Amino acid sequence: MPFHKYLFTPRLFKEYDGTKDVYEPGTLEKYGDQLLTALNLMWSLGYYTSPLLITFLYRRGYFVADSVGTLAKFGTGIGLLVAFSLCMRGLGRSMNVVYVRFAECLENAKRGSQDQDAAKSTIRR
Repeated sequence: MPFHKYLFTPRLFKEYDGTKDVYEPGTLEKYGDQLLTALNLMWSLGYYTSPLLITFLYRRGYFVADSVGTLAKFGTGIGLLVAFSLCMRGLGRSMNVVYVRFAECLENAKRGSQDQDAAKSTIRR
């Protein structure tokens, strides 16, 4: 499976293989996911406090032509941080054998393959 497929696959909580163990993400996946969770929290707080933030930024003079560069740098930095954390999480997932097995099984289910033996062999690996 190519690397870019691991960037947006769902989170795995438990592999149902008969054991009671929960899925333990690797270091890269864990820190990438924590970074994305923190950024999502900041986005939600900013979204709901946007009337106050816009008023504050307007009074400070950030909505003039001279401050566009500052806002662009801030937005670019946040975008790069999101891209970096997505890549960290995807790399961590691609190196984890349990997650690779889950992603292959999910991909086979999405394709809707009629071959039941192939799907079962993916689950048993």
